[in-house]
Amino acid sequence: MKTIYHKTQTVILVIVITLAIMIFISYSYFYQTGSKPLPLIPYLIVMLVFIAILLLFYKLTISIDKEKITAVFGIGILKKEIYLKEISSIESYKIPWYAGVGIRLTPKGWLWNAKMGKAVLIKNKSKSQTFLVGSNEVSKIMDILAIKNKN
Repeated sequence: MKTIYHKTQTVILVIVITLAIMIFISYSYFYQTGSKPLPLIPYLIVMLVFIAILLLFYKLTISIDKEKITAVFGIGILKKEIYLKEISSIESYKIPWYAGVGIRLTPKGWLWNAKMGKAVLIKNKSKSQTFLVGSNEVSKIMDILAIKNKN
């Protein structure tokens, strides 16, 4: 399927925070700091959890092809798509700063974003599903969806 739009955004906040925590935990383990040093098994479990978080949320890729809009986080396990023929309306939505990054449930629906700022609010025809995709190219995405939605 020919891709009309494809944009990958790196989630710097997740990368920096996750790596900082992993470095701190590794330092604590290898130098056995504190009155109760961290044992090997809990250290490995915690590191695996943070590696999983990093792999799941280090980037957000938004793609639009002839049939659907797709948002994929990280290595692709977390994926959301809506078929263009099911879209009833699209609008710009300002994301509050406290919404954070990642996947969030908001009063408007599920928000998938990599950065603070704006999102595209997509509603489907059955009104059972709304989907917000955060991007620094909101107007471009809205233009593409508006054109494809008319066809």
